[in-house]
Amino acid sequence: MKTTNTFLRWGIMLLAAMATTLFTSCETDDDEKLSDEEVEAALAILEGDLVVSSHVTVGGVDKTLLESGAPAKFTIERAGGNRFNIWQDGFQLGKMPFPIGLGISVELVPVLSLESDDLKGSGWVRFYGKRGTISTNGSRPESAVDTNASGDGTTITGYLNISTKEIQFKISYAMMTVELSAPRQIVDPSRAENFEQEKEEYEAELEKYKKEHGLE
Repeated sequence: MKTTNTFLRWGIMLLAAMATTLFTSCETDDDEKLSDEEVEAALAILEGDLVVSSHVTVGGVDKTLLESGAPAKFTIERAGGNRFNIWQDGFQLGKMPFPIGLGISVELVPVLSLESDDLKGSGWVRFYGKRGTISTNGSRPESAVDTNASGDGTTITGYLNISTKEIQFKISYAMMTVELSAPRQIVDPSRAENFEQEKEEYEAELEKYKKEHGLE
């Protein structure tokens, strides 16, 4: 009985220590902020037109069809301090049933301590936005904040390395479980200049894929 009580006390002490560590970690993450230099470095990379390779899923089914994904274009504007707005004109790729446009207000923050091991290396910052607005008429929404959103609504979570210019993010549109994922890749400004060409090449490859797989 004495041995059992000893193990029980040690177990309680261990759980208390783990809880304290977790609380301290979360509290530190909440208190930390990016420096002005880090914010400026991130915005200098992101500002303007951004084109990334992406996959769009509806209900978990990849609608871009091609393994290489599809080019997606966003416009990023500063919104003061560590905030920026992301805009996306209505797009409809692959077998998407309708076009989707996006407007969302985003905040740059430090990477959470629990995420740092997965990202590897230094220079990473995190960006997050919620209650974004969406449109289905092919145009860009007029606002970056949906004041009538239920819960978090449309969200974006991503990471940017201000040293290597690597970026990755996921957008969850508050409609029919539509998600856009951009796997880790290098931000390349030249892609914005060549977006229309990239889009045409994707559409040509898509038509070829559809014919080969009887999807016409």
